[in-house]
Amino acid sequence: MIDELLDSLVSTSRATSRAAAELDELCRARRTRTDLAQFQDKELLRIGVRDILNKDVIQSRRRN
Repeated sequence: MIDELLDSLVSTSRATSRAAAELDELCRARRTRTDLAQFQDKELLRIGVRDILNKDVIQSRRRN
C-alpha cells in the first residue's frame, strides 16, 4: 500500500489508470466486499494525502 501511495504522489495519470484497472479486475472477478472495501480505503488514503500535500487542484462547480 505504501508503494502505491508513493507512486501516486509522483504520477497522477499512472495512479489513476492503475486504480481503474484494479477496480475493473475486482469487479470482473466478483471479489468479496472486503476486497472492495480495501480498495476503497486505499483510494481514499491516496486522495486524502494528495489533498493534504496540495498535489491536485480541486475545483468546485456551482449548479444554477
